[in-house]
Amino acid sequence: MIAFARRQTPSGRCLGVLDCADAPGFALAALAAGAEAVALRTNASVTAKVAAIARSHDALLLDHCPSDSLDPGRARDIRAMVLDRLSGRLPA
Repeated sequence: MIAFARRQTPSGRCLGVLDCADAPGFALAALAAGAEAVALRTNASVTAKVAAIARSHDALLLDHCPSDSLDPGRARDIRAMVLDRLSGRLPA
């Protein structure tokens, strides 16, 4: 989905964020697999540890998903959802 969006708008901004909710293990696995950003909502101690690991992977750790995120789990057709967002038919 991210690669498709980037191909459609090479000059646009697109950040792939995996929402890991309150599961630091998921965030660590995503970082190890090459995720560019993860969202994690947990306590300060765990967040600090995961943040250090994210930095070592040149990745971002967010405390929430951006409000304009697309959720592929809610889409019948991910490609159409991305195209609708890029064209302005799907509001941010």
